[in-house]
Amino acid sequence: MVVKIKKSNLDFLIQVLAERKPELAVALDETIRDYKITFEINSDRADEVRDLIEEEIQKVGYDENYDLNEKGMILQEISDIFYTK
Repeated sequence: MVVKIKKSNLDFLIQVLAERKPELAVALDETIRDYKITFEINSDRADEVRDLIEEEIQKVGYDENYDLNEKGMILQEISDIFYTK
């Protein structure tokens, strides 16, 4: 079954389920975790988001050897998505 739902409604649903039926909330959250979301953003906003992500990489994205840690790798992947030509 394909379910179409607004993100805000989905977040609310998961919150309600977490209170009343936690195992169902976990199952739903795990099911949707890796689905791709599509949205539009103008290039100025995309640049702004990317700049903030890059700042966050500098703060928390490196280990003691200055290699990207797990958070850094995730943030770098997200930053690449917001790259505008």
